[in-house]
Amino acid sequence: MNSLPFFALLMISWLYRDELMGRALVIYWSLWLVCLLVMISAKFHPGIFTAVQSALAISMLVHVRATPSI
Repeated sequence: MNSLPFFALLMISWLYRDELMGRALVIYWSLWLVCLLVMISAKFHPGIFTAVQSALAISMLVHVRATPSI
């Protein structure tokens, strides 16, 4: 699996922890865990999980109104 989106999630969580607050972080990381468990149990291609991680990272940035250049 590509670990780059995972590290992006970690860094966004750490950098924007004050803006996201605890509840939002718990929700985002719960979604990540559910997607990981579904990917493992349904034997999906790891690329799908990488795409989900990227979508979660982008949604976290949208949540804090950050404007990254993509």
